[in-house]
Parts: sequence; structure tokens; C-alpha cells
Amino acid sequence: GIVLREVHGDRWVKVVPVKTADVRVTGFEMSDKRAGWIKNFQTAHGNVGGTGFNEEQLTEIAEQGADWYIGKIMEVEYRETTEAGKLRFPAFVRWRFDKDEESLT
Repeated sequence: GIVLREVHGDRWVKVVPVKTADVRVTGFEMSDKRAGWIKNFQTAHGNVGGTGFNEEQLTEIAEQGADWYIGKIMEVEYRETTEAGKLRFPAFVRWRFDKDEESLT
């Protein structure tokens, strides 16, 4: 990423490019704080937590049952991959019910 400074001021902003990937859900973990709600979905590329999910989507997942999403493809945004091949700072973007294959871009 890069760091930018406001021309007439002392404000600094860090700009980090994001990438997207389509990854398969392999499991999930339920929330300790909100009964019946998902804490994160697990993938071969790391966990995707509640970041990116809105209240409506979390309710839908709770009603459908998190186990229904195992094997489904989700699109996630991330900053980079680690040396271990995990996604750094992954955030849910949308479900990809139209796809059956993972793709990392």
C-alpha cells in the first residue's frame, strides 16, 4: 500500500489495494455472544469472520442453518496472502451460487 498526506493539513491516509477470491466453505464456528448466529465460516484459505455480513444476511444464515453453506462458494476481499497461503484480512463480499470452483485472483 501507500501512505498519502493531505496537501494543506496534517491528515495521513493509508491506501491498501484489495483483491478478491472465490473460496469454498469447509466449516463454520458459532458465536459465543449471539446464540444461533455464525462467528465465522472456515475455508482452506483461512476463516472469514462476520466482517462483510450485514444484519439481514446473518439472520438468513441463522434461519437456513450454517451447515447448509458448507461446500458453497463465497467471494471474499483480502489484502494479500500469507506465506502459509492464508488470506490476510478476508471479508465476505457475496455468495457465488452460480459457481462451483474456487478461484484466487
